[in-house]
Amino acid sequence: MGQEPLATVAELEEGLRQLHKMEMQTKLALERVEALVLAAVKVLQRAELVSEKAVLAEANDQLMEVKRSHAHDAHIQLGPDVDKHT
Repeated sequence: MGQEPLATVAELEEGLRQLHKMEMQTKLALERVEALVLAAVKVLQRAELVSEKAVLAEANDQLMEVKRSHAHDAHIQLGPDVDKHT
């Protein structure tokens, strides 16, 4: 006796569509944040309140800090690559 599949092809396709939609929403949100940050930096540079060199140095420092603070977050563990031809 065969076991019923956990999901139909249609259900899997719908799930993939939902994941794609969530990915695109996240991508658009990140693009908006990036545009706002760049706009703020440009305005501050034009007003000669910050230098590009100082902003880039601080951005690098902050990136390292973010990586350190997120080091213990949950991550997806992937197994080794599988050669589908063997």
